[in-house]
Amino acid sequence: MKEALGIPNAKRIAYIIIDGTAQKKHGKKMENTIIYKKGYTCDHFFVMGLIYFPDTGVRIPLPRRLYRTKEYCKKHNCKYRTQVKLAEMMIRYANLLDIEVTVIFDSYFPSEAVINRIKSKGYHFVCSVKGNRVDIDTDKQLKTICQEHISSGQLKNRIQIKVLSKRSQHTPNGSPNGSPNGSPNGSVNADKYETKTYITYTEKLSISKMGEVQVVFSRKEDDTSDLRYMRYIVTDNLSLSTSDILTIYTYRWQIELYFKELKSYLRVTLD
Repeated sequence: MKEALGIPNAKRIAYIIIDGTAQKKHGKKMENTIIYKKGYTCDHFFVMGLIYFPDTGVRIPLPRRLYRTKEYCKKHNCKYRTQVKLAEMMIRYANLLDIEVTVIFDSYFPSEAVINRIKSKGYHFVCSVKGNRVDIDTDKQLKTICQEHISSGQLKNRIQIKVLSKRSQHTPNGSPNGSPNGSPNGSVNADKYETKTYITYTEKLSISKMGEVQVVFSRKEDDTSDLRYMRYIVTDNLSLSTSDILTIYTYRWQIELYFKELKSYLRVTLD
């Protein structure tokens, strides 16, 4: 934490990024595996968290939490916890004092328990949600509201933001293209960025089980306005601008990059 805030004028802001990742295995007879409908892939599944400081690029992993299937728990007499419950536990035990914290996650995790835990900690959240979420005041789903905005021509604000590229990679000896994300041993995370343009419309709504939030209806500029290409980004921080909300949500890619480094470059297994 001291290292993360060790640069002059560093903002005391941290982001907790939560996501799930699978450790691929071979063979269909292993215990505690998820067998997907397509193919024969078997995986151990983990919920993982990352504390991210944009000012310094420092990333601090939170303890991973193994997801155990109902069958495994029944056989071994252990308590079953859903992946969402594991995420809620991760937030519960992440105690960051005197720092403004925002939790970032995708549409799989915004359950009532997770949202309530974030609020009880005094944190904020920025996440994506599915189009079937309901606005309490109008009793309409977000996808219905979005279609109304499209039809009336309201979804037209053009916003450009700098996003972390999927081509970013770990370079153990530094890189001339790397951002100032260095560590004491000279290791640099070579973040590469690109500018993307989004077409957006933002409004404040009262979403079921989330409370009063800002909702950013957005799509990439090169996508059509078909509802299939729309994304709904939600935050309870009502002071953020649309550009800030979209930028914060792009930080979620940091955990995907972290998974990539663990599995592909460091050959770390998550068993």
